[in-house]
Amino acid sequence: KKKVQKPRSKKFKLLIKSKQHEAVQIKVMNMYGKMIYSAKGSVKNTYHFGSRFTPGLYILQVLQNDKIKAVKIIKQ
Repeated sequence: KKKVQKPRSKKFKLLIKSKQHEAVQIKVMNMYGKMIYSAKGSVKNTYHFGSRFTPGLYILQVLQNDKIKAVKIIKQ
C-alpha cells in the first residue's frame, strides 16, 4: 500500500507502506509526460519533493518490482 500525505500542496511528503522490502522507484511527471523528479530508495525512507515545481497537475508513480501505483497530485 502506497500513500501520499496530501494530493494538493506546496510540497509533498511521501511515506511508503509495503509488505515487500525491495527498493522503490519514484517518478513525477508533468501533464506532458516529462519526468521532472525521480528517486530510488528504501521503502523505509520518507521522500520530500515538489518545493521547486511550478503550480499545476502532476502524475506521481511509485514502482516496486512489477507493481506501479499512480496518483494525480496538484502543486499550489
